[in-house]
Amino acid sequence: MGTFNMKGGVIIDNTASGSGGGIFVTSAGVFTMEAGANIGNNKANGAGDTAGGGGVYNQGTFLMYGDSTIHENTASSNGGGVYISASGFFEMYNGVIQNNNSTKGGGVYVNSSLISIPLILGTFNMYEGIISNNTASLDGGGVYNLGTFTMVTDGDGIINGNEALRGGGVYNDFDFFMDSGTISGNIASGTSGGGGVFSSDAFEMEAGEISGNFANNGDGGGVYCRLFRMYGGNISGNEAKRGGGVFVHYLFTKTFGKVYGNDAAASLKNTATESDLGHAVYFESDPDDYYRNDTADETDEIDTGDYTGLTMVES
Repeated sequence: MGTFNMKGGVIIDNTASGSGGGIFVTSAGVFTMEAGANIGNNKANGAGDTAGGGGVYNQGTFLMYGDSTIHENTASSNGGGVYISASGFFEMYNGVIQNNNSTKGGGVYVNSSLISIPLILGTFNMYEGIISNNTASLDGGGVYNLGTFTMVTDGDGIINGNEALRGGGVYNDFDFFMDSGTISGNIASGTSGGGGVFSSDAFEMEAGEISGNFANNGDGGGVYCRLFRMYGGNISGNEAKRGGGVFVHYLFTKTFGKVYGNDAAASLKNTATESDLGHAVYFESDPDDYYRNDTADETDEIDTGDYTGLTMVES
């Protein structure tokens, strides 16, 4: 097993014809960044979903601490800053991933092997640190997740100021657990939406805040979701054409937490630019599932536009 502890220093201005412009970590490898280590302005020119990692391509274990920075890296395919393969494991305890660019996952791309039995999932656990100002020409400006992505309990991770066509902050296509942290100020510029989070699979929110995100050309300023379970946290101050706070494609179950609507203070409201199209929550279809609201004094404005199918129940 190879181990590389990067305590300070710089890795800059490198180019890989395949993956890992700055660093390539093999399946048995362990790579640690700390003490102001800097990986910047590297390029990975490989093509295809299994290629990328302008800054770091990781098949093994990658740990990020301290004031480390991964910045201004580019991948022609996925993972402008960091690419986590199906066998890869990444824990971010601190540091900054910023100003990186790729097709998917401008900041971080997490892959998986969903056709294998058992499934092989890349893993990204974010405790603290910042993922900011990254861009993806398609999906997941900050993070693109095909594996398991967790914003860990009692952490303070921030995903801010990222941009993509879908999922300005996070694009999720498998399991995303938000147990803490902040997703704010991200932009989905396409007609689909998901300014903060675009989730085509399971998204669970236990705590944290999704605020000030934009999908002004599409749906779901805060969250665009297929299956969304909200057990806590706040969704506020987001904007979209439909579903300023949340756009629900199938099922939204909310037992705790708040989605601030039009009755909230101006600085805490979710707004929709088209009338009667869901300032707080917009349901696209009528699957006869439930929207749960346990907090009697909430100021949610729930407007389903021309689509009914909103069932209010007491838990």
